[in-house]
Amino acid sequence: MSLYKLKELGINKKIGLSADSISRVITRYLSPHRFYHGIDHIRSNQEKILALPGLSRQDKDILLLVNLYHDSVYIPWNPSESSLELLSAELFLEDCENKTTKIAQRIYSIILATHLGSVSDDPLSVSFNKIDREILYSNSLEELIEWENNIFKEYQFCPLDTYKSKRIEFLKKFTGENPGLRGLIDYITCKQYRIALYPGSFNPFHKGHLSVIQKIENKGNFDKVIVARGVNPEKRGNPENTQDLVEILGYREVYSYEGFLTKAVIDCQATAVLRGLRNGYDLNYEINQLRFLEDMGLSVPVFFVVCDEKYSHISSSAIRSLESIDPKKTNKYIPNYLQIL
Repeated sequence: MSLYKLKELGINKKIGLSADSISRVITRYLSPHRFYHGIDHIRSNQEKILALPGLSRQDKDILLLVNLYHDSVYIPWNPSESSLELLSAELFLEDCENKTTKIAQRIYSIILATHLGSVSDDPLSVSFNKIDREILYSNSLEELIEWENNIFKEYQFCPLDTYKSKRIEFLKKFTGENPGLRGLIDYITCKQYRIALYPGSFNPFHKGHLSVIQKIENKGNFDKVIVARGVNPEKRGNPENTQDLVEILGYREVYSYEGFLTKAVIDCQATAVLRGLRNGYDLNYEINQLRFLEDMGLSVPVFFVVCDEKYSHISSSAIRSLESIDPKKTNKYIPNYLQIL
């Protein structure tokens, strides 16, 4: 069954769920931050649900909708006071016209029970959680490492030490049921993470900056890129917070520092520094800066990355000058906030 065939489920009419609502939810799984909790995960779960023996057509339809909605709200770096499971369950009810039917309420309850700390005696809930958490019981270290690498990308907004400690703490809860997870814990503990630090004042952060990040990410040479805003309190107009960067970069880590870049490299456990280039003039300037950094003890390599040609004329200083004349003219050079569908 295609995901889009979900629009044709018989129970949709009973709960008042429209084809448009289903299409919108499917689109959510295409958001750029979903490296694991994306469309492939939903498709894989769907195939397993359809293969379950001994279930009625209605029971399978219920599980297919649970599968579709259970991760529909997934923003791990910006959780509200409510759990993501609750927000996903509430989105399901919002999309239903007949919210009070037994079927709608059962789907809502099963979605809530996808929270790892929840316990449910509903047999459909037990079946779905077994499918959804199947990776936790895998005996293939290769499969576990692939899962881990995708989860790391989804949580790359976390400082490395925070991520590792929380991730290992989570995995240890399941080692009694799956001793194979100890191998994954060893992998996380011993892995030498490749982290690129991309420093700058980013005043403002523009599309040329973003193109540099995307080029490096697409190459896959680093586990993550940290965007580091250097703060100089004595420099007029230099931003002292990073909220604008967070809104644009979303799942990526944003770091603010004062003083020398060499300390930021150490604090972020960076294995390389990135510098963006527009043209040969930038290269000459950056080479001089590199010499200063080497004098100050920079011990990691510096990579120069040329931005896309269509952005080669953009600079933060030019945007600031334009903004002083007509702020509306600068919009075309500033990236939109990350769209979480």
